[in-house]
Amino acid sequence: MGKSKSEAKGLEIVLDWKDLVFVIIAGVCITLALGLVENPPETPVRHMTPYGWPLVWRLVKWYEPEAYNIPYLLADFTFWIGIVFLVFAIFDGVSRELGW
Repeated sequence: MGKSKSEAKGLEIVLDWKDLVFVIIAGVCITLALGLVENPPETPVRHMTPYGWPLVWRLVKWYEPEAYNIPYLLADFTFWIGIVFLVFAIFDGVSRELGW
């Protein structure tokens, strides 16, 4: 049989469109901000500086234009949007539990 509303209440995550827009914008901003942070490999590569975390999606090469790895950039967007969503859901659940 189906679960009663009280049993499934702990698993319920309710987001309105403003919360969802906030989560997406925050994830995109974190990704773009981390594109300014150098992410050096274990073995240095001469004449090239990688940026982005956890995946390197921006490469700055000496005497050449910057190179962008779009699939890694999209993966970073997805990663950080997921992290922000989890943090938001945890804080939302805690605040509802405390009655804030």
